[in-house]
Amino acid sequence: MKKITALILIILSFSFALPINECKTDIYFVNGVWNTEDQARDSAKKLYQIYELTKKYRKVKLLYNSHYGAQEDLLETFYQLKKEGQINNVEYFTLVSLAYGGNIPAATAALTKLMPIIKYLEEKNVEKLVSNVYNNRFKYSHRVLLVSHSQGNLFANRINRIFDSLFPKEYQDYLPNVQVASPANSVHAKMGTYITGWIDPVINPIPGSMPANADLDSPGHGFVTAYLASKDTYNKIVAAIKQQLSNLDKIKSMWELNTSNMTCGSCKEEDIKITAQHRFDKSISDIKVFPFNPPAYKIYPLEGKYVAAKCGGTSIVAQDNPNICYSIENTNEYIPKMESLIKGVCIGIVDSDINYRFNPDTKELLVGTIGNNYWLGHCTHYKRHILLFVKNEQYLNSVKLNEVGFDDWIQLSIDGSPFYIALMRCLRIVNYIHLL
Repeated sequence: MKKITALILIILSFSFALPINECKTDIYFVNGVWNTEDQARDSAKKLYQIYELTKKYRKVKLLYNSHYGAQEDLLETFYQLKKEGQINNVEYFTLVSLAYGGNIPAATAALTKLMPIIKYLEEKNVEKLVSNVYNNRFKYSHRVLLVSHSQGNLFANRINRIFDSLFPKEYQDYLPNVQVASPANSVHAKMGTYITGWIDPVINPIPGSMPANADLDSPGHGFVTAYLASKDTYNKIVAAIKQQLSNLDKIKSMWELNTSNMTCGSCKEEDIKITAQHRFDKSISDIKVFPFNPPAYKIYPLEGKYVAAKCGGTSIVAQDNPNICYSIENTNEYIPKMESLIKGVCIGIVDSDINYRFNPDTKELLVGTIGNNYWLGHCTHYKRHILLFVKNEQYLNSVKLNEVGFDDWIQLSIDGSPFYIALMRCLRIVNYIHLL
């Protein structure tokens, strides 16, 4: 019976492995001193209720900064400030003495007997927090926002420093930090900001702490009782979270698409799916994806498969269409049927009113429609797409734009980046792209 139970547990552990999902952003709260785990969770719940986080994020997770005791938490904070170089040895001993009511023998005894234990517990706590972020989030390409309070800001800085030393530095682009009531002298995160009240009686006296930059309605330090309860600090916390979440939504994918194994002229799943490689973390294995939106994509699971697309797709639909292989419901994205132009270069057009003609001898590609008033409307933008897949760069040395014709405004982009913008009236010139 024990063997059967063990087997079931093993199967369950494999079944619940997380998929790659770049559409998921995890918000973590890191609490300050003197918080039991229940109190820290309550703060995380209160954070979850602001900025309508319920609409997009299931919950705010807790990176619990363990509470060992009133004096022990203070000693851990002083140790972190000293470790960061924010206070010197004299200031360190002075703060420890104050924690013991100015009793020099008690402070000396604490430094001798208690501080080695505090140091060990702090390092283990940091290891736990770093492991949580990497193994449960970054290994699955989630974005992560840290919102930290009080001593939790020192842990947030430590987490970022550990990531710098143990993991590829590019992860810093996906790990912003909003610090509240910070005793630190800086926000170490590459994308970070802080909010500290002018009349915070705990933070303002700390040597080297960042200057206050917000108004509290009354003196206080608590995350919920002071900072979320005061209008100015509340508004600034909400604005900072909103900005960092927006930054995470806009940042490029952690994955790059490799089109070298794609087959032109086929709508078979095995010919369309391409390899995606992690851009900077080589410990993460390659995956196969449907390339719905190569210019601006995130990779996420859909119906047991991976798609490179805008977030929000609900299903993958095979199309009975001469120009389209697959569509993705809810994002209006398509995978066109690709045809070969030259070796290693495929072309696919989705829009029915766009034509192309290719001369294999001169390697000239004509794209567009020559005519007048075939799009109805006034002062309207007409977006049309042509998809060129370069399977291997060795087959295509360069692309030269010979001529452009438009009326009366045009913008041409490659991978979402504009390379030609012009405004002119009553001009009709044939469009040629020369493949060299």
